[in-house]
Amino acid sequence: MPTYLGIDFGTSGLRGVIIDENLNKIASAALPYPGCPSESLTDSQGWLQGLEMLAQQLRSIHTRAWSAIKAMSLDGTSGTLLLSDRRGNVLGPVLAYSDQRAAAQAQQLKQQWPEGGICLSPASSLSKLLWLRCHLHNFSEAHYVHHQADWVAAHLTNHWGISDRGNVLKMGLDAQQMKYPEKMLNILKTADIDPAILPKVVHEGISIGTLDKSWAQRLGLSTAVQIRAGCTDSVAAATAAGLYMPGTALSSLGSSLAFKVVHGKPINTMGLYSHYLGDFCLVGAASNAGASILLQHFQREQMRALESSLHPAYPSAALLYPLASSGERFPIQAPTWPGSTIPSGQNAETFQMLLEGLSYIEAWGYDVMEKRR
Repeated sequence: MPTYLGIDFGTSGLRGVIIDENLNKIASAALPYPGCPSESLTDSQGWLQGLEMLAQQLRSIHTRAWSAIKAMSLDGTSGTLLLSDRRGNVLGPVLAYSDQRAAAQAQQLKQQWPEGGICLSPASSLSKLLWLRCHLHNFSEAHYVHHQADWVAAHLTNHWGISDRGNVLKMGLDAQQMKYPEKMLNILKTADIDPAILPKVVHEGISIGTLDKSWAQRLGLSTAVQIRAGCTDSVAAATAAGLYMPGTALSSLGSSLAFKVVHGKPINTMGLYSHYLGDFCLVGAASNAGASILLQHFQREQMRALESSLHPAYPSAALLYPLASSGERFPIQAPTWPGSTIPSGQNAETFQMLLEGLSYIEAWGYDVMEKRR
C-alpha cells in the first residue's frame, strides 16, 4: 500500500508524519532544528539538516512505510522570507514571520496601496522584500523570492521559484484570481525590483516535480517520489483539524498564536487575510504572542509539574500581554511594543498569569475578527 509523508517546518523544530491512503497515521516524529535555538528559524541550512535527521528517525521507526512513500508535501511558517540566487544560494538574512524591521516600508505601502490588506503589516512578505531592496548590498543577484516551505521544496526537486498560493498571500497575491495585482507590481517596479523574481504560483497539492537524485539518496527514498505544493503551517493545522464548514474555527498555539475561521467570503483588512478552502474561505490572523514566551520562563518539565497547581476557575488579578520579543501584529499592530513585564518567579502563579494572558489575546483576536466580518 502506498504511503504519504507530510513535513511541518515550525518555529523551533520540525515534525513529520507518514499516513496511508485512508489517512491513517502510521508513524510520526519530531525534533528541534540543529544549531543555536535562538537562531534556528532563520538558519536555512538548519532546515535542510533537520529534514535529513527527521528522515532518519522516521525510516528507523517504520522502514516499510518509509520505502512505500509515493508523495510528500511541506508546510512552513507563513511569511518567513529569503532571497536566493539562480542556484538557490541564500542572499542576506532570512527574515522570520514575526520580524518587524520593515516598519518604514509598511508605512510607505499604506500610502501607495491603502487597500493592500495584510501587505501593510511590517511582518508581511511584501514589506520585507522592500526592506531587503533597501538594505541588501547584493540584491541585484536575487533571482528568486522564497518562503520557508517552498525553498526547501525547491531543493528537493531542483525546480526553483514555485510557491503555493497560501504562502504568497502576504506578498500581495490575489488568491482568487491567482495573479499579482497590477498596483502591487507597479510598487515593485518603482522600487527597482524586477517582478520576475516573484514565485510562480500553483494550487496546494499540485505536483511540482519528483525527488532530485541527490536528495533521494540523502533521504533514502525513490526518485519517483512526487513533491507536492504545500501550504502555511496554520492552514495545514486547519486542514488536519477537519475545518470545512462556515463558522468552524481553530486556534493553533505554537510558538505564536494563530487563528483560522471558515467563512463564506474573503476578508482582507488590517491584520486579517483569507486563504481558500474548497467552496469557502479560511480567514486568518496571527499574534506574535504564543507558547514561546512559556519556554523563555519555564522548562517543559517544570510546566508539567506545575499543571496540577493551576486554578483556572480562580483567575489571578494580573492582566499580562506576554510577548517573547518586541512587536505585535494582531489583534493590534504595534511593531515596537515590548508587551508586559513578566514576573520573574518560576512558580504556578506566574505560569497561570502567562496562560491567562494568552487566553485573553485569543478572546480579543476572535472579537476583532467578528467585528470585521
